[in-house]
Amino acid sequence: MYKKEREEFVMEKNVKKKAEKKVEKNVGKSVGKSVKKSVEKNAIKSAKKDVKSKGAAVKVLPAVLKLVFILVVVAIALYVVNIVRNSIIINKIINMQADVVNQNNYSFTTTYYTDKENATKTEVNHYYRNGINMMILNSNTNANKTIVWYNDSTKENIVMNPASMKAVISEDGRMVGNNLPQTVNESSKNYYILQSFITSEKIDGISCYVVHGPSVKYYMNKEDGLLVRRVDGKEVVDNKEYDCITDFSNWKFNQLTESDCTRPNLMGYEVTNK
Repeated sequence: MYKKEREEFVMEKNVKKKAEKKVEKNVGKSVGKSVKKSVEKNAIKSAKKDVKSKGAAVKVLPAVLKLVFILVVVAIALYVVNIVRNSIIINKIINMQADVVNQNNYSFTTTYYTDKENATKTEVNHYYRNGINMMILNSNTNANKTIVWYNDSTKENIVMNPASMKAVISEDGRMVGNNLPQTVNESSKNYYILQSFITSEKIDGISCYVVHGPSVKYYMNKEDGLLVRRVDGKEVVDNKEYDCITDFSNWKFNQLTESDCTRPNLMGYEVTNK
């Protein structure tokens, strides 16, 4: 009796173990299938998303290239328009200057200063008549007045200061800064046509073309092509940079007489010969 009961207990135990293993196996398979389906589903979604993203990128790329192409074409067109406009204006200036560029009788005034408030101004009166040059430099006070006279033929050069009654005579070198300031001519016009940008502005009521170069600006009178202002370089004052400005005014042609440019009378001066 005891033996029979023991066999039944062992049998029942074995059946239970087999049932548990079967259930565990079936549950594992069920969970595995569920996870597999979930992974496959997520992979499909991710793949579709990647395809859409790549498709969007493929669509955007031609649009970007098209925009770049349009911008390049517009830039080229604007540059060509600027060249044509520059050519018209530069040639107009040169043609207007042609009447005076070879003059042997002229005078004009230059004023040098910076754009610093209340900056000191230095004024120079220029005279030229048939090879005789004269410049009179004034800096607000008579003490700083200097007269420079030069003869192109004899090379005689006189520098005199009326306040100190001293003069220096030499026969070498040449007069610098007394030529007609022709900034645009046949030899330089292509540079300004290709490299500059031209605007318009009024200076002391005078309508001007403003020729913007890489490091300089020229203000040319629209009526006769003569220089009105030049902005060139910088000057440092109290650790601040200011534009260097030269104004050109009082242009006159064929009005000087011989007496206007005659050799200075040095009577009473302390003269030094070099």
